Amino acid sequence: MKRGIIWSLVVIVASLAALSSWGQVTVPYTFTAGTTAKASEVNANFNALVKALPGLKTTTFSFSTTTISSNWTSMKSLSITAPSNGYCLVRVFGVCQIGANGCWVGISDDGLLVKDSFYQLLPANSTYPCYAEYPFTVSQGIKTFYFLAEGNPTTTLTSFGMLFTVEFFPTSY
Repeated sequence: MKRGIIWSLVVIVASLAALSSWGQVTVPYTFTAGTTAKASEVNANFNALVKALPGLKTTTFSFSTTTISSNWTSMKSLSITAPSNGYCLVRVFGVCQIGANGCWVGISDDGLLVKDSFYQLLPANSTYPCYAEYPFTVSQGIKTFYFLAEGNPTTTLTSFGMLFTVEFFPTSY
């Protein structure tokens, strides 16, 4: 029991040191050597750390062959609740199979491909690694991000084992 508490304290101190690059973290309890730590106090400190750590949402998906037009089409969306203002690093990667025409793929924070989103042109009649990543500035609250595709002019798109992640950081990373 005593060894477990000591290791818990070591983890808390190490976590606080790692969080210094993200900003100030205040824990409700401070422990002194030679005194007994209550489980509720240790848990309260861990809960404070969890709230300060970046949030993470992840989903995997595949979709059967889908016809996409020359308009941006949302293929998948993922929402995260930002506990404060900060940044979300959004990533989508996997394998896409493209039909007779090429297509664009990308990520967005409004369902439309805006100028600061990353996108790539996938060549026609190919199976191709598909990857998009971009850091978005976010406000506190629920934020939804989108994986989009657009035909060139109209084509088919099939995805295999796509991984879509949104990672929240309270300050710039």
